[in-house]
Amino acid sequence: MKKVLLVIFLLPAVFSAYELGLLHMEVPSPLPKMSAEFDMEHRFYGSLTDDPFSSLFGLYYGANSYLALKFAPIKGLEISCGRKSTDQEWTAGVSYSHRFPAAFIRGRLGIEFFTYNDPEVENNPANFFYQVGLQSEPILGRIKPVVTAAFDGYNQRFGLGAGISVLAFQYVWYFEEISLLAEYYPVFGREGQTWLGERNAFVIGLGLSTSGHQFLLSVGNTWDVSARRLMLGTSSDGLHIGLGIKRVFKF
Repeated sequence: MKKVLLVIFLLPAVFSAYELGLLHMEVPSPLPKMSAEFDMEHRFYGSLTDDPFSSLFGLYYGANSYLALKFAPIKGLEISCGRKSTDQEWTAGVSYSHRFPAAFIRGRLGIEFFTYNDPEVENNPANFFYQVGLQSEPILGRIKPVVTAAFDGYNQRFGLGAGISVLAFQYVWYFEEISLLAEYYPVFGREGQTWLGERNAFVIGLGLSTSGHQFLLSVGNTWDVSARRLMLGTSSDGLHIGLGIKRVFKF
């Protein structure tokens, strides 16, 4: 019995690494059929540039944490749920991804239900986030640009995002893939909208993929962790460290 439990626990560790996505932006699903992904992320409230040594580069001021689980019953279809500490936000969503070989692109269409506590709203509404994204097949075998457009039902506005993944190294030490990752979210129509961030949000970082795991290290001008919130901009004037771990399980 102990041997069986040991095999079940170690089995995900012997899988080949699965394709890296981006830091916060959703990309067409890389998950194989009958697999699940557990995602744990932290983005620290403290600024990397504000008294970095006494605050340990902003890590002493707590973090916005995010936990999520995705399940792919068939290739391309994902069912997800998540919880974010800031605003006590819960999410549940479904998406479908498909490749278009003739056009050299991959597409993703998703809808996400979300709810969170807003202290300025007496009866907090629950709303939906509609998102469509396109990702290129690897250019020169290394470069994958991504664009996404979305509609935020809570704030009644459209959002845009652009990202890119650049493969830097393959098969280095225990890592099958090491890539440079970046995302940018322009915000339009700020006039009179005081709740929007003063600056456009961006995040840059490094993704490392190994057997059954992915590790994400990043720096951005926001302490939020979802594309929906980054599409609303940021009012931070500092840089914030982000850490993430993803683990895949196949059934």
